[in-house]
Amino acid sequence: MNPQTLRGWQAMKRIRCWTVIALVFAAGGCNGNAAVTTAVSPARLVVGDNVACDDATCKQDWERAQLWLAKHSSWKLQTSTDVLLQTYNGTQYSPTYAFSVTREPLGSGQYRIAMELGCGNPLGCNPNALDVRTAFLYYVKTGQDVLVGVRGMSAIR
Repeated sequence: MNPQTLRGWQAMKRIRCWTVIALVFAAGGCNGNAAVTTAVSPARLVVGDNVACDDATCKQDWERAQLWLAKHSSWKLQTSTDVLLQTYNGTQYSPTYAFSVTREPLGSGQYRIAMELGCGNPLGCNPNALDVRTAFLYYVKTGQDVLVGVRGMSAIR
């Protein structure tokens, strides 16, 4: 192979390499989190790690927790009591969330509603767990479902 042909071949190889790198970075920005993050962002301003309630409001908050799970969980409720809401666990590599919601009595008529969630997929689930927890707690506290109307989010998957 003559030197001029070799240089041309190396230049083409570099161009292909940079094209592949550019495509990888472009694809990384299209993972589907953008719609959920945008929808849930207002909730982050209001909700912390749990919802505090008292005797006057806790019944309504607990009913909202049950309704949110019924609307957004891919798994049926396995346990539903006054202190625990738990869905069935997902399969080993499923990218869907399983949920456990507790209502803990703190005394003096005060309660704390908190959510734990798990995903059986080692690569993670989409949307991310923080956005899911925030959307849930925001709904329990306000009754406003930030996932309604978000394309492709009829259930948390």
